[in-house]
Amino acid sequence: MMDMAEAPTLNMIERGLIGTPEVFRARLERLGPTFVKLGQFLALRPDLIPAEYGTELLGLLDDAHPMPWEEARALLAESLGRDPDHLFAQIRPQPVGSGSIAQAHRARLHDGREVVIKIRRRGIAERVDRDLRQATRLAALLERAGADLIVSPREAVEEMAIWLRQELDFKRELDNLTRMYANHAKDDGIRIPQPYPDLCGDGVLTCEFLDGIALSRIIRAQQSGDPRRMEPLRELGYERDRLAYRLLDTCLTQIFVYRFFAIDLHPGNLMLLPDGRLGMIDFGLCGELETTMRQRLLRYFGAIVRDDADALYQAAESLLESTDASRPEIFKREFYAATSVWTAKRREPVAGEDGPAGGQTHIWLMQIVRAARSAHMHISSDSMALYRALLTAETVTGMLGARVDLRRVGGDFFPALQARELFRPLSPLELQGIIGSISELLKRSPERLEHLLGELFAERYTLNVETRASTRDQHLADRHARMISVAIVSVGLAVLLGGASLPVWFGVPLGWPVGIALGACYLWLLKQWRSGR
Repeated sequence: MMDMAEAPTLNMIERGLIGTPEVFRARLERLGPTFVKLGQFLALRPDLIPAEYGTELLGLLDDAHPMPWEEARALLAESLGRDPDHLFAQIRPQPVGSGSIAQAHRARLHDGREVVIKIRRRGIAERVDRDLRQATRLAALLERAGADLIVSPREAVEEMAIWLRQELDFKRELDNLTRMYANHAKDDGIRIPQPYPDLCGDGVLTCEFLDGIALSRIIRAQQSGDPRRMEPLRELGYERDRLAYRLLDTCLTQIFVYRFFAIDLHPGNLMLLPDGRLGMIDFGLCGELETTMRQRLLRYFGAIVRDDADALYQAAESLLESTDASRPEIFKREFYAATSVWTAKRREPVAGEDGPAGGQTHIWLMQIVRAARSAHMHISSDSMALYRALLTAETVTGMLGARVDLRRVGGDFFPALQARELFRPLSPLELQGIIGSISELLKRSPERLEHLLGELFAERYTLNVETRASTRDQHLADRHARMISVAIVSVGLAVLLGGASLPVWFGVPLGWPVGIALGACYLWLLKQWRSGR
């Protein structure tokens, strides 16, 4: 299995097909917009290509050749159905960004608000379909060359095809942007541009203009080693660790709080704003998290934060789907091996700096996905979308040179999330479910407690304990013992409450505190019972 610090490598046949990093980038640019998007897709995927290729392909993120303004203006008028001069006070002919699918122009509305207009290239859908067929043939060549990646070249092309078609759908992107803007409207650390639906069409998207410095520029400035290029960033109060922390925290917030998250978190879509906030643009690719998957992922990341390898394995296994060809024993062996190396790497001090080494979590995630693939265990498309978002976010923080990673940010995020959810107001449906569970518990508790106490007094109740039990088994045994103790206390309280009369202390009938204590016992038992189902 690949060492934690080891990156994917190419064999001789693969290098012959692909060439050097510089040759590969130039080849993608010549092949057209679909292959430029393929390069963008690969640039931040260290699980798929070696690091030197990713660094070279990062230059593809902002530099597609722009279309002439006359052509862009005609497309704008065609999509909106009106003369652009009537809708906008001014439009700058020089684009502020030019991508393989669309280009963006800065404009001003008649009320003075600054906006950006994203205009889709003419005929791009047909060009994408044609290029995808060519990409499929290239993927077949790589598969015959024996490429050993986390996902096969064919699967990578299929994944990219789905996302490319989503990016071509500007109506979908407008819906995504509107939802993301509403989610983050009250967040202090991040800014999402406001959409203008009345100025959008089939091939046009208009939203608020965010004036900031793209993270792709910041990364290139840092890599250049030129202090003069870093001076404007310092004037903005740029702190790489703070910015990286905010990016990872935003990613986790979108996934676990809003359950709607941006997938395409490459540096060209992220920016440092003058007020120090993180700006996010381009929401063509977004994912949703359904409730069951969210609960599984919360257990998974909770185990990461606690360093509980056994609980982490159980949570990881619940995210995978097995078939007759699956080899779970292989996954288990490689999972524990990768986790052991990851834990050791995190605890290694870095020369000249204090604290554990950062940026290891995404490498460990790569290992776990690779282990699942080698064991023929299926990973759902939803899980892969989450994997890509988290992997990309931490890869960007690594490019910034920040010393924060998902585990460190998660150590703050998940306890705070649990506290918020513990005290949040319950919805009517949730309240109805809890009342129903309490009712069921009250009806059946006397019979169960009578049976349990009979077994205890007859000395027939036993707890089987294995000396080689896992941490999870030990937690279960401890929980059973606590439930028994609380159940006995609740029986005593119920007997007291059912008495003919209870004394009065300081003018307060003893029945009230006894009733409250009994209710607390029942609620605690209900919580334990529901969590153990």
